[in-house]
Amino acid sequence: MKTDFCKNIIISKAVRTEDAVYRYRIIATTRAEGYDYSLFVSTEMGDICDECFVFSVSTDEKKAITLCEYFAGETVSALHTEEILSDLIGEITAPSALRLL
Repeated sequence: MKTDFCKNIIISKAVRTEDAVYRYRIIATTRAEGYDYSLFVSTEMGDICDECFVFSVSTDEKKAITLCEYFAGETVSALHTEEILSDLIGEITAPSALRLL
């Protein structure tokens, strides 16, 4: 869903479960050659809100949106965002023999 409250938010998704609300946003930041797309994840459980901001998860808008949709589809919490990103980056950069494991 596109939002009107901030022109830098490219996509915003919310997933509600019985216990929590998970929010995912891709935020565009201008740079010399285009944009950096950052990921902001928040997890609200009762009176507690955990947040995670990861700067420049991509310089490609479509890839950043795909990542946001993946996180929303898997209901990744703010506390696990960096761990999941690290795993995804490892899979992408691993030699093909390791990716088969």
